[in-house]
Formats: sequence, C-alpha cells, structure tokens
Amino acid sequence: MSNDMMEVVARTKRFINRDFSLGEYDRGWTKLERYLFIEVYEVIKDFYIATSDKNIISYSSDLMRLKIPTSNLNPKFFSRKNMGRDLYDAAKRLSKKQINTVSVGEGGQVGFSFKNIFSEIVYAPENDKENIYVEITSQIYEEMVPIESYCILDLKLISDFNSGNTVRLYEIFKSYAFRKKITLSFTSLRKKLGFFEEGSYEEWKHFNAQVLKPAVKEINNKDDKNKELFRDIEVFYEKKRGSQDINFTIVKVDPIVKTISSK
Repeated sequence: MSNDMMEVVARTKRFINRDFSLGEYDRGWTKLERYLFIEVYEVIKDFYIATSDKNIISYSSDLMRLKIPTSNLNPKFFSRKNMGRDLYDAAKRLSKKQINTVSVGEGGQVGFSFKNIFSEIVYAPENDKENIYVEITSQIYEEMVPIESYCILDLKLISDFNSGNTVRLYEIFKSYAFRKKITLSFTSLRKKLGFFEEGSYEEWKHFNAQVLKPAVKEINNKDDKNKELFRDIEVFYEKKRGSQDINFTIVKVDPIVKTISSK
C-alpha cells in the first residue's frame, strides 16, 4: 500500500536585480557561467544592503574588487574530476561577457554601447587557493543595484537544470513573474539569451524545438510520466503563425513542499 508524504525541502535563494537580469548579452551562457555570475551578484547584493562586506576587498568611485570563496561554490555545478578545468573555462568565457545596447535612429544611424561586465577575474591557487578575485567597474556595479527591483532565484533548481539556456530563461521568467503575462519578440528573447550577436537559432522552429520548449519543460519540472516534481513557477507560451511576438503566461507555484510516494 502506498502513502503520499509531503517532504519539506530546504532551499538556498539568490536575489538579482530584475532590470539587470533582463539585459541583452553578446553571447550565450553556460550553466556554470551564469551560476558564477549569480554568486558574484550575491556578494554585491550583501554589500549594497549592508548585510556583509566580508568578501569586498576594496570599493572606490571607479572600481570594486571582491572575492568568491571557493568553499562557497556549489559542487553540483562542477564535474567531480575536473572542477579546476570547469572553473577555468567558465571564468575565461565570463571575462569576455558584454552587455550590449544597440539602437537604430532616424535615417538608419546606429547607436551602440558595449560594456564588459568584469574587468578582471583571477584565481591563483599557488598564492591563494581559497578565493577567486573579481574586479568590476563602478559603472556596472551601479547598474546591478538597487536591489529594490529584484527577482528571487532557487539555487537548487538552477543546479538541477541541464543547460545554461534553461538557467537564463528561468531567470528571465522569474524577473517577469510579478506581471503574470508578458509578450516578448523573438528577436528580443534571442538578445537576452545572447544568441543574436552569435547568429544562433535565427529561425523560430529551431529555437523553439532546441531551446525554448526543452527549457520550459525543465522549468515546469515534469518527468516523463508528466508527474509534477519540485518547481516554483509554471510557464505557458504561444506564438501565432507569422507573428514575431511570443506570449508567455507565468504562474507562481508554492515551492515549499513536494509530493513523494512510499510503500
């Protein structure tokens, strides 16, 4: 005889500025890249709201220097045998990440702004294997805050996702969850995911089949038998034939418990 039990799940939360989260990027994100970015943001958030400055090395009108203790990194984001290589690859890609703003004015004149998020990322285990050091310009820092407009991310869910695309889409949907219904153009969504500059997934059918549909299935967190597992939002979407707009409905779900079966 089987019984249903409610399992209370302890969750680790991360907060991120909603507007900054919805920025447009020059390239796509891996799962580990986005996780490292979120951990950097956690240090900045704690400093901004005066919770803690223990991981802030220095702060001036031009530059912030902070550290990420390696002991704080969640091992679920790394392969067991190649954590060092994983960290190297993710940090290298992260150091090149840009926020892009491009506009076309009257007469077709193009305006643009390209900003590197991080000016330096350093890990020197021969001198200090306990910390990763990050430098970020005050201009970027000021865009990351204030925290009043924020979304809450579930770190356990992020660690369970299979790709960086799912992490980014989860973050985007969480940023819009307070509105319940949103409409994004196909081009806008590709820019937020970093695909536009890369020239990736330019056709809707490929983007939908290979990126959006698998990610939404993961975010909605249903197994092959369509049984509901742990999740904190549920996403539905539709795109009419011939339209560039994608209509999303985002439903908040109670994230405290999940149902498990036992005999």
